[in-house]
Amino acid sequence: MKTKSFPFIAAIAVLAGLFTACQKENSTMPSQSPQYSNVRGTIVINPASNPAAGRVVAFDNGTLAKPVSGFPQFNTANPGARFQLNYNVVSTQDNILSIAVLRVDSLPPAPDTLSFSGNYSGQFSFSATDTSGGLSGSGGGLTTVTFNGLNYTSTASATGYPLGGSGTYRINPGNTVTFTNTAAFPASADTRLILNGTYSYTQSGTALHLSRTTSVAGVTTNTEYHLFR
Repeated sequence: MKTKSFPFIAAIAVLAGLFTACQKENSTMPSQSPQYSNVRGTIVINPASNPAAGRVVAFDNGTLAKPVSGFPQFNTANPGARFQLNYNVVSTQDNILSIAVLRVDSLPPAPDTLSFSGNYSGQFSFSATDTSGGLSGSGGGLTTVTFNGLNYTSTASATGYPLGGSGTYRINPGNTVTFTNTAAFPASADTRLILNGTYSYTQSGTALHLSRTTSVAGVTTNTEYHLFR
C-alpha cells in the first residue's frame, strides 16, 4: 500500500517560503557595523576651533562630535580624558557631528596633557608691526609661568613685558593651548601682554615654547614665551 506524501511536501514548501521571507526581511535591516572604527579623541569644552561648542569629543584629526547614544562617560569624564570610539554619524550641525557610539574604550591621557606641570621660567618677547611693515612696538622681559592642575599663573616682569595673568588653561588637539585669564587688570592695560587666549606650543625635554600671532586693525603682533623648567 502506497503512503501519501502530499502533507509532508506541503510542509516543506511552507518552511521554504518562511525561510525566504526571513532572508528578505533581514536584508532590509540597517547594518550595525560602524562607519568609523578605532577613532581616537579627547573630551574638551569650548575648543578653540568652535568656542561655542560646549562639551564635545575632539578627534585627533580635528573633527568635533557630540554622542547621542552609547557613550555614558561623555557627560562625566574630565576634560582631557581620552577615548577610542566606533561610531555611526547621525547628523551634522554647525560643523559638529552627532554620533551613535557602538563601542567606547578608555585610553591613557595624551602625553602633552601630563607635561604642563610645575614652574617654567624664561624670556618673554613682544613685537608689533603696522601694515607698512614699520615697528609699532616691542619689548621683552623675564617671566615665570606656573602650572598646577588645570590652573596657571604668569608673573609680570619689571619692564612690564609681560603683564602676567592667571586663570585656567586647556591643551587642545594640534599642539595649541588656550589660556583663560581671570585676573583683574586696569582698563588701560595692553591685553596683548597678558597670558590669555590660544597659543601654539612646542615642547622638548624641559623646554616649553609658546607663540601667538594676531592681526587687529592693521597691526600684526607676535608674542613668544621661551620657558624652561
